[in-house]
Amino acid sequence: LTSKHKNVIIAWGDHPKGLYKEYEQLKQTTFDTLITNKNNVFYVGKLSKNGNPKHGQVWGYEDELLSYTFDRKNNNLKMFQEPITYTDNDHFFFTPYHDLEKVCNAPKDKEGVFKVLELRNGKINLVYIGFSNSGGLYNEIVNGLHFDKNPRKVGWTNQTLKDKTDALDVYWYVTNGKDAPKKEQVDMLKDFVEQTGKLPKWNK
Repeated sequence: LTSKHKNVIIAWGDHPKGLYKEYEQLKQTTFDTLITNKNNVFYVGKLSKNGNPKHGQVWGYEDELLSYTFDRKNNNLKMFQEPITYTDNDHFFFTPYHDLEKVCNAPKDKEGVFKVLELRNGKINLVYIGFSNSGGLYNEIVNGLHFDKNPRKVGWTNQTLKDKTDALDVYWYVTNGKDAPKKEQVDMLKDFVEQTGKLPKWNK
């Protein structure tokens, strides 16, 4: 089935009691198949303490759909970068026909980090990791500068039209402490570079 469908959601939950070894073998077989077929892999909500995706029977309406990326270094799958600690988070979609000032739901009075996923031609790629340090997450996302030196409310529109992007999926995270946003951004970028050997394409 994964050879016929590009996007796959994994949702097997933790192993049943007494079947840990068998469960791990099945997981590895599944990972090998997903890697071979080069699927876009997603999970819902947060991973368990054992690193397993939440079972579909316990999904909630508030759970987010999150992306995995292939970690070639460790021959496994790894979720797209997230900050280690955060107090609040959410996401929103942006297309070139949206007004960024209206669709952005990030807080105006709290600082943190954000990441931008590009949805194009059935593929999902992390293209930017940013942070705010004074004017709030909303202001940084909307009015901060894109690499073309335009405010993002203009730059993202131009960029998505130029690249024929279907949509941007923007995730934001509120962090604690004055220096936390920058530190979390640096750690997330380091993690991305370790996996891919390069920075996200908009982090120029």
